Amino acid sequence: MCQTAITMPQTTPARRLVAILASDVVGYTQLMGRDELGTLAALETHRQDVFDPLVGHHGGRIVKLMGDGALVEFGSVVEAVRCAAEIQAAIADLGGPITLRIGVHLGDVMVVNDDLYGDGVNIAARLESIAPVGGICVSAIAFDSLRGVDDIEFVDGGTHELKNVDTPMRTHVWHPMGSVPAASSKETRPLEVGAVRPSIAVLAFENRSGDADQDFFSDGIAEDLITALSSFSELFVIAHSSSFTFKDAGLSPTETAARLGVDYLATGTVRRAGDRVRVTAALLEASSGRQVWANNYDRELADIFDVQDDVVRSVVAVLPGRIADAHGEHARRKPTSSLSAYEHFLRGNHVIWRRGPFVREAIEHYARAIALDPEFAPAHAMTGIAEGMSIWDVSRRGDRPVDRAWAAGRRALDLDASDYLSHAAFGQASRQRGDAELGHRHLRRALDLNPNSAQVLSYWAMYLAYSADPTAALDAYDHAVALDPYGSDDLRSETVAEANFNLGRHEESITVLRTMLGLPISYVHQQLAINFGMLGDLDALDHHLALHNAQRPPWFDEMELFESHMLICQTAEIEERWRAGYRLVGLDV
Repeated sequence: MCQTAITMPQTTPARRLVAILASDVVGYTQLMGRDELGTLAALETHRQDVFDPLVGHHGGRIVKLMGDGALVEFGSVVEAVRCAAEIQAAIADLGGPITLRIGVHLGDVMVVNDDLYGDGVNIAARLESIAPVGGICVSAIAFDSLRGVDDIEFVDGGTHELKNVDTPMRTHVWHPMGSVPAASSKETRPLEVGAVRPSIAVLAFENRSGDADQDFFSDGIAEDLITALSSFSELFVIAHSSSFTFKDAGLSPTETAARLGVDYLATGTVRRAGDRVRVTAALLEASSGRQVWANNYDRELADIFDVQDDVVRSVVAVLPGRIADAHGEHARRKPTSSLSAYEHFLRGNHVIWRRGPFVREAIEHYARAIALDPEFAPAHAMTGIAEGMSIWDVSRRGDRPVDRAWAAGRRALDLDASDYLSHAAFGQASRQRGDAELGHRHLRRALDLNPNSAQVLSYWAMYLAYSADPTAALDAYDHAVALDPYGSDDLRSETVAEANFNLGRHEESITVLRTMLGLPISYVHQQLAINFGMLGDLDALDHHLALHNAQRPPWFDEMELFESHMLICQTAEIEERWRAGYRLVGLDV
């Protein structure tokens, strides 16, 4: 929020210690571009029905309104925070287009003509910019004033370097739906040890349509990209308030990246011609200016905002993986002895999807990352995911990888309850241990935190495959493929094969299982035998069972596989279907 320049009086301004609340509408420029009159009407209704009455109820004074933002003073931090929480809860209940970020700080201010100035105001505004969407971010000094307030539960928001503030500031965050990640911005680089994430700035896309009125569309694509990429906790994403500063600045990509202090830049152009639009997006390596990836998106403009959403989804499906590949390539060139925690994490990610014995290699890299940085939550989360994969591929009798998966997911969640990957790991392990309710809760939370993650959506599909509605798993699978059409497909194939089995569609299950025969998964022939047996084709059953017995590794335990299946069945009908199948291949169940 910008403060209007004024001529200061000669007398010394009065000073007082106040609680300062700064609020701002999320995506206001984009909302105005889509529906100017509707947005203004919704904002006015929000102020009349929610914001102004609650401020008055809690004894606050609206210092000024600035388009989509507001600055409010309170005599009490408790009242300021209660007011903020009630505002955000009311907005969430209404479900309209208006959503806010709110920052609260306790600080010394100067009072000039009923307006407030000074570092206290600046800090409140900076806290607002890093608050979670729909939530509140408070400074440590404000949080200390909330001792004894038990009905508003804040979580640690990390230490942040705020613009024009000399020392890093500890923060705490709250959201009516629980803990969520704060918005990424240049001012929010966490002071982590050994876990330096790749950083990216999305620059304003260049409008080459020859029509200045189309700036809202090109800016909207970049803003939506920033919001979507910020959901990936493994990336550090510069806020648009910083990256858009360089629009029309005439700087080269490497100069812009140097000023923003990032590893990568996402750039793009928009060209509209008649009823069609072409959007070009590219990923550049900041140090060299080398183009890592680029693509064109040609669309018809039947609905310009559907086009905007479609393009953003398509870019987000690719960009995090391309950044991980580029960053991982640097790590793979370094000797293991010199790797940081994050680089071991990248190496683990590089090998995990190759499955089989490579899962153990991934786990070893995650263990080294944790040894270097014991509080590196993503490494704990991926340990849980890798251990969960080893149930089927590299388990041994007496070994309980599912318990280790659950413990690693639990540790990741304890370290960072706002990370989608932590919820995904714990939810997946809970599901594998037979706790469908707990698995559902955390997988759903992971999706809420990052709806753009094809990985999480794949786990959600696995959960649905054994639910009362396995057809929903096939829909989730299709969504995951749409998000990441070039991603690893073996986990998704398992889901589709098993969902079809649970639906009694054995021909469809066989078709998918045949595509998995080249994968290092030890039970595919056995599952083919079960499906053929359910169809009454005993010759095909015997053929695939013989291949399974000839090829299965010495550690493979059919009863362990059966028991794992029983744990994840959520209905008696699905459980009995699998029992019948395993009896066909000789198990006494």
